[in-house]
Amino acid sequence: MTKRKIVKAANLVAVFEETARQLPAEPAVSLKRKGAWEKVAWAELARRVRHVADGLAAWGLKSGDRIAIMGDTNLEW
Repeated sequence: MTKRKIVKAANLVAVFEETARQLPAEPAVSLKRKGAWEKVAWAELARRVRHVADGLAAWGLKSGDRIAIMGDTNLEW
């Protein structure tokens, strides 16, 4: 595991983005699929987050708008 600097940023989004920039190949999350553990790197997680954010923007959501997702904890959201 790579040792990283403490990220100081204005908000949680900035902390996430800076962490992904500093540690693109390091595992961000691990999840179990079909009985096996799968690791998702920071770069891939950031790509997925950007994809969701772009989709929400395409629906017309803007900074400051609020949404809710009701469901089980899942990496896909």
